[in-house]
Amino acid sequence: MTLADRLRTARTAAGLSCRALDGLAGLTLGHANAIERLTMNPGVGTVERLARALGTTVGWLAAGEGEPPTDLEIASAVEAARARNAPTDPDHPVPGAA
Repeated sequence: MTLADRLRTARTAAGLSCRALDGLAGLTLGHANAIERLTMNPGVGTVERLARALGTTVGWLAAGEGEPPTDLEIASAVEAARARNAPTDPDHPVPGAA
């Protein structure tokens, strides 16, 4: 399994589109899609951001080291990322915000 496969597995388990994952990870739109299509080789910083947003370790995402994240870990990480990004995430507006 490649980094692209692990990224796709975790992203789909989280119920996220590539665009939504880019937003939650604080990446420029198109990064996750390009990584999954093998047209971009991500740097360490990008892998760190994606791993944090998906509730996994850099080791697992980059090289398959250790255990994959559980669905609960992924869901918790996505919720935390949404909370961090809430004011600027157009797909998930803050309730009561103008």
